[in-house]
Amino acid sequence: MPSMHRCVALIAPLAYLLSLLACAPIAWAQRAPYESAFMPDLGKLPLTAGFTDVDGAGGGGLVPWATITGYGTDTSWGANAHYTLVPLNDFRLQSYGFAVGAIDRIETSATHDEFKATSGPLNGLKVEEQVFGLKLRLMGDAVYDQDSFAPQTAVGIEYKRNTGISDFTGLTDPKLIGARGNSGTDFYLAATKVLLAQSLVLDITLRYTNANEFGLLGFGGDLRHDRSIEPEATVAS
Repeated sequence: MPSMHRCVALIAPLAYLLSLLACAPIAWAQRAPYESAFMPDLGKLPLTAGFTDVDGAGGGGLVPWATITGYGTDTSWGANAHYTLVPLNDFRLQSYGFAVGAIDRIETSATHDEFKATSGPLNGLKVEEQVFGLKLRLMGDAVYDQDSFAPQTAVGIEYKRNTGISDFTGLTDPKLIGARGNSGTDFYLAATKVLLAQSLVLDITLRYTNANEFGLLGFGGDLRHDRSIEPEATVAS
């Protein structure tokens, strides 16, 4: 009888464990996707995460916005990969990279920019640059604060490094055309407001920089090396 009691004592917990394992796949299948830390909840309204500017930050065109990239809400995360092509008559600018946003508060990004002359006297010239960014939302909500005039604000930093120039003339470095350096850091303050009733996005950004043409032509110069505050704005509908 003692052996029988020991057998029952071992079988009961084992049966309970097996029942949990059997129910686990069902419980997992019933979980909503957003309950997983590995899958973003995609809770933002369409297009309210902003687009991606040529420097890789969440924004539009050439201007970083205060929005955080991705569609994850303040309890989740989001990410995107981007490719931008700007074809002009004599030049072409392409940008590609990725960005990750977390808890609708922090954003990191990495981007590669390439500027190329496709015709004219500079045909064959190519300039490349790498950009690494970090953004922090300070206050406000561009979407849900519709009853307030206060915009969503964020601060950001972008480290830019010119990786060289390819040209048939032998030009290989921005310093050869007067730049003081191959790398630099931009700081910016952005304020963004989304007016849902008017389907309008407004943004004002102040950039503190010494970059020449966004850093494609180096940083600083022989005549002026100091930084300056450059205002930027976006109106989108």
